[in-house]
Amino acid sequence: MLVEHISGSSDGKRKHDSLGHPDRSGEGDSISIMAQNPTIIPASSPEETKEKATPPEPRVSIYVGPDLREFPQSKLLSYIWRGGLDSDCMVCGIPFVPGLSVPIRTIGFEYSQPERHGSRLIDMTQTSLSPHPIRIYNRHLACIEKRNIDFIPVSHAWHETVAQAQDRELDNIGAAWLVYQTPVRTLVAADKRYGPVEIWHDYLSVPQWQKDVQQQLLLSLPAIYSYTQRVIMHLDDVSASHLSQAYKDLCYESFLEGLTQTIESRWFDRLWVTLEYIQSKEVLILSEEYEISDFSASQLAFRIDDIATKYIQHTGNGVFMNDVIEHGSNWARHVAWTDMEAWKSRPDKHKTFGGAIYIMGMKQCRDPRDKYISLGGMIGFVPSATDLETLGRGDSFDCFFSMALHALASGDFTPLLLNPVPNETSGSRAPWLRGYTQLADQSWDLGVCHKKAQSLDIIKDGVIQPQLESVGVVEWFERTTFEEAPEIVFTHVAIQILRSSGACPVKFCAAVDRIFTRTEEKGLYNEWEQDAATRKPTPSQSFSQYPALGQLLDSFSTLMHTSNTHSHGTMLENNTEMLDLAREMIKLLQLDKPGKQSADSRMSITHHEAQWYLDRYDQKVESLCRVRCKFCAQRSLFRLVLWGDPELEVTQVYRIPGLLFDETIPEGVGLVVTRGVPVGKMLYGTPACGCHESEGVNFGPAILGAQS
Repeated sequence: MLVEHISGSSDGKRKHDSLGHPDRSGEGDSISIMAQNPTIIPASSPEETKEKATPPEPRVSIYVGPDLREFPQSKLLSYIWRGGLDSDCMVCGIPFVPGLSVPIRTIGFEYSQPERHGSRLIDMTQTSLSPHPIRIYNRHLACIEKRNIDFIPVSHAWHETVAQAQDRELDNIGAAWLVYQTPVRTLVAADKRYGPVEIWHDYLSVPQWQKDVQQQLLLSLPAIYSYTQRVIMHLDDVSASHLSQAYKDLCYESFLEGLTQTIESRWFDRLWVTLEYIQSKEVLILSEEYEISDFSASQLAFRIDDIATKYIQHTGNGVFMNDVIEHGSNWARHVAWTDMEAWKSRPDKHKTFGGAIYIMGMKQCRDPRDKYISLGGMIGFVPSATDLETLGRGDSFDCFFSMALHALASGDFTPLLLNPVPNETSGSRAPWLRGYTQLADQSWDLGVCHKKAQSLDIIKDGVIQPQLESVGVVEWFERTTFEEAPEIVFTHVAIQILRSSGACPVKFCAAVDRIFTRTEEKGLYNEWEQDAATRKPTPSQSFSQYPALGQLLDSFSTLMHTSNTHSHGTMLENNTEMLDLAREMIKLLQLDKPGKQSADSRMSITHHEAQWYLDRYDQKVESLCRVRCKFCAQRSLFRLVLWGDPELEVTQVYRIPGLLFDETIPEGVGLVVTRGVPVGKMLYGTPACGCHESEGVNFGPAILGAQS
């Protein structure tokens, strides 16, 4: 990355201290110069004493091509961040022209020069730090590609001291220590592992105070990081031992400690490193001790997933997540990491607008508009001059709207499936658009896209009008968190199923699967055939269970009608006969048994999912809805996510055939729409009848300014 402002100063100070030097981040050009074997100075005049007591300032030596360039170390930032390391291209000899071409500046060692010994000055270059002088290579990227020149870009989070010096254009000796030592120590580590190599590190590779060149290099980041076979990911606040703990899984506590220390690295907070990561091929991990791990970043990310799955299967998702929280960790940061890996390795058709928002929403940057620019970069959208102008004024609507249309035009439904952002109002310009005021990770909760929809024609003749499969009209709804005792929750759900579709065991089981979804059916846990148009989930009940279930349903239905029982409250709690029948059906349907992917039962997972929305939005969002098919008039019970109250007999539910995400099941994704505006979504809504009628659903013009 080029530069980012890290909130707080503790990170920069801690890293400075770890290099073995005092924190001088508040000093200007001064540096403590010490002489070895100090001698007694005889009495003399004040002028002579001052002259003799002040040794010469250490000078930094850097080769630029064949030329040796030296300069005072107090002016290091001015020298390297302006024109001190400039030269013509060292391949073709043609000068670099700002606005047309920029130098890809790599760093290597000048091996012809032996180690330096005997210096009487303590300086930032240190003999023990840098065994050889460094050499700078300036080349056009095209020349690098033509000659097949290899180098390793470094992805790292900027230190606060360096960011402040860069922003204020001040020669700060504390920042200079870091700017010189961090790349050199990284080069030493790479050299030790791979032999003579070159690295690209923006502390030295980017002339930060040549703004035109710096901005051009910012736009060149995708090309730089995608060109090479290897990239170094520098987690400068994570020890090699903690990385090993997370990877080796020696024991539960050791794994949690390693996991926490790894994913809480400040690297995972930053914006530009995310773009660098997803452009890379193999990503190596460099620890705070400047040791390159034996395993890659992708190996570690997926290894953590596998280990976590093992513990979740043993303890349950709730227990594991609580343990993660108690260790001071945020599991969502790891989810974003694995999503970054998916973005790197999956075909383009799986890169979605919602997935990009989830990743970007967790990142921090100095300029808020950088998030929108980066979001555009992830989905292949280039902001127009007007977009950049409105972003500069703090108005993100136009740019966000343009990006959403770009995604919809490519067959990506996620702009219509976003969760609303708190305190954000929908306007007449695009009532369907959510999330434009801030890029928040909570806007997207469905994970990575495994399969795109069957029909990708979302925008037609300037109108957002996809062909969707009609599920039906909403007749009744009720918000819930499924938080009561299992037998009470199931009794209430069973009553609503019977009121919707009767006592048929087959229909009853299908409705139960839509409400209490099996985790193993979700896209996250399955490898779905990419060329298959549809895939129906496997019923959780066998045909042998239907007779016994039918008898229980007949008895339950009789009690429901004869006792005039309310579906909630004390009347239900006191109906012991119905609760006993509910317990038998729970046992028969194995709703209280641990699943294949978690020690949690289907009923407890459903409660946790509903509670997730309640915790984040401070309102009940998960809902039970009775939906009537417009073609066969069959009524069925569905579990829907509702952001607004549906208008009964007006609000309609639509399925998006083929679409599948991590947190949904096959043929279960859909939208809840009121008068052309999404008011909710469906995650587990498998077909309840044989009707598969499609219709165009109009969400409004796909032209900015035409919405009012």
